[in-house]
Amino acid sequence: MKNQLRSLSNAKRNLTIDYCFMVMTVIYAGSASQFTASLNTWEYPLGLLVPVTFSVWIMVERKLSFSYLFGFLLLGFLGYFIIVTFKFREVHPRFFGIYIVNFFLAYVVVNAFKQRFLIMYANIVYYLCIICITFWGIQVVAPGILTSLLQPLSVSGPNEHHINVIVYTIESDVILENFVIPRNSGFAWEPGAFATFINLAIFSQLITSKFNIFKTTKFWVLSVALLTTMSTTGYSLYLILLTFYAYNQKSKYFVALVPIILVLTIYVSTLPFMTEKLREVSMFNTEELIYNSVTWGFDYRPQRFESLQIDFIDFLNHPIVGYGGHSEAKWTEQLGAKISTVSGIGNLLAIFGIVGFLFFSYSLVKISIDFAAAFGYKGWFFHTLLILMISISYALIFTPLLMCFWLIRSKYLPKYDLLKFKAYSYLIALQK
Repeated sequence: MKNQLRSLSNAKRNLTIDYCFMVMTVIYAGSASQFTASLNTWEYPLGLLVPVTFSVWIMVERKLSFSYLFGFLLLGFLGYFIIVTFKFREVHPRFFGIYIVNFFLAYVVVNAFKQRFLIMYANIVYYLCIICITFWGIQVVAPGILTSLLQPLSVSGPNEHHINVIVYTIESDVILENFVIPRNSGFAWEPGAFATFINLAIFSQLITSKFNIFKTTKFWVLSVALLTTMSTTGYSLYLILLTFYAYNQKSKYFVALVPIILVLTIYVSTLPFMTEKLREVSMFNTEELIYNSVTWGFDYRPQRFESLQIDFIDFLNHPIVGYGGHSEAKWTEQLGAKISTVSGIGNLLAIFGIVGFLFFSYSLVKISIDFAAAFGYKGWFFHTLLILMISISYALIFTPLLMCFWLIRSKYLPKYDLLKFKAYSYLIALQK
């Protein structure tokens, strides 16, 4: 009896540690503060040290070992790093270190938790969405009061344009010109990124619940939170997921759901903020952007399609292996402009060239097939489409959290057993 209680106590402790680790992974993916963004900037050493130390501890405590696939990944990236170093005759060790760290963190998540990381991720985003909807509601009704309350607690420093309290972010520029309701940035740095994390949670919930989601509170909370982001990317991803759901239903239900999805697609495309985004794209002028940045010293962060255009020129200049970590080789920097592009696909092509793009495509397709086999659903290509859509809009695909969805493969993906997971969860609940 004592041994059984001890085992239950250990299981409860491990589950608590697992969730703490996943919460950290999600918050760091949101990069809403300079501290969490340090995972990729290395601006604050402690911001980098926290996730690395926690990951090493998890790996040692769970007795994890590196697989030969992960070894090939590290050797391949080392080979790539050596090639670009010889190409530009300069060493950029931080570039190498950033990606090695991100690979390692993603590897620990997938191999410590296996398919459970999807369940844990969906649960964490669900509770964060409840908090974010509450804050957003207050922001809509009394923005001044919320700002005054959260400003002293902000971890972003004395910046009135960006208030972040870890679980919620207030941005002054998330109100579109013709739309007066503030957009919900949640725990991320901006609304579109928050919408992306929500859609990944919905995807995780879909495949781990055998598509039995519409009767659950979790799905509707996630959907409401997504609605408050007013994100073109978020809504587009949501429509893909609805189609994914319909595709996995019986034929008669699929036929009935398709017209509904088409109507929703047409309606979403006519919303005010959607047309506003299209207007912004049509007004984009690269030459004017470069001129203003060089002349007046402005820092620019153009939208996804503008970023893709800028990155594509870098890709044409360095088509095979990209410019790697040698940002000084970017054509905009050579002109003296300060422009940070945000497109994931654009960054992938510009930084890693055709070699990196082919690796990304191959890995994504293989993992999509693995996911479909492990969770027993139809349409592996929906997973590929989801990640591709995300990568067009954001460079999130380079974060450890997103790498769990496209990079870190595991022969360790045994066929998912929902009943077994529920039994495990029940065992933990007995201790409460």
